[in-house]
Amino acid sequence: MSGAARDDVEVIQALGLDAAELRVYELLLDEPGSRIVDVAAASGWSAHRVQRALAALEHKGLATRSAHRSARFLPTPPDIAIEALAAKRHDELQRARAAAMRLLSERTLAAKTLREREHVVELVTGRDAQARVFEQIQRGAQEELLSIERPPYVVGSVFGVEVQEQAMARGVVYRNILEADALR
Repeated sequence: MSGAARDDVEVIQALGLDAAELRVYELLLDEPGSRIVDVAAASGWSAHRVQRALAALEHKGLATRSAHRSARFLPTPPDIAIEALAAKRHDELQRARAAAMRLLSERTLAAKTLREREHVVELVTGRDAQARVFEQIQRGAQEELLSIERPPYVVGSVFGVEVQEQAMARGVVYRNILEADALR
């Protein structure tokens, strides 16, 4: 199969057709009005496999069955059929996007509710952990940082000043309550 033909097959499959359906559809385009036995002979497949593919094509609007005793199948013209498949796939993708956004929104709300309920107070122990949390708080602050401070200090003065200066450069306002001994 040539590169262009392979690309065409991939595009058609992206519209919801599998390889067997595509092959049967092509055979119907070549011989409109074919019966199941005709398509089976042309494809080399069993009548049962062809019948499944034809049923799928009918369901997708790519073929119609005649009312004859020995059913004959007519292909829907490609321009009409492909446009209908593309529109259907587009609708499916739009619904999938909407569902994903709804799930994201629900998950975000649930996570926020859980955080609000479970993390009213977070106990951070150890100098390194306390320093990391304080740095995260300062780096994440957008408008204002309120704190109550008392010795012994966890964060060294050089480190604390550097991160505070970066936050203040972003417009963060610091307001601190200090223990009186800290001012001495």
